[in-house]
Amino acid sequence: MSLTKTKKGNQSLKRLQGGGRKKLIPELDETLFEWIMVQRMKSLRVSRRSIREEAKRLFPTLDTGTGTLFKASVGWLNRFLKRQGLSLRRRTTVAQKDPAQLYSKIVSLVTFIGHIVQTKQVTPACIIAMDETSLWFDMLSNTTIAPTG
Repeated sequence: MSLTKTKKGNQSLKRLQGGGRKKLIPELDETLFEWIMVQRMKSLRVSRRSIREEAKRLFPTLDTGTGTLFKASVGWLNRFLKRQGLSLRRRTTVAQKDPAQLYSKIVSLVTFIGHIVQTKQVTPACIIAMDETSLWFDMLSNTTIAPTG
């Protein structure tokens, strides 16, 4: 067995490699990492909150009767990101989109509004014109989780 040396203040502490608390469900880390990579391959933003929510959703499906309460705390998330080699990345540039790329977004917006008008039975008197009012189609955050390096 090899020893890992750590320093705490002026003292030198030794810990056996592999020491410490073991993961409750090792499959949770693997499944969650795969989920993050799939989201990133789809060019979707992955936030710290979404990782915690997905971990809470996955835990009961993978739990083999340990009977423990899993909170997916901020500390757990920080350690998970470190174990998996992930970090919070910030967007550096935002390029203007070609109008041809926005057609599908505009069509989906008009379709969505038409659906809401029909299902909620909105009368024409409740609809107003917003001339020259800016409208954001992509209000994404500037950060996402991505592999380090």
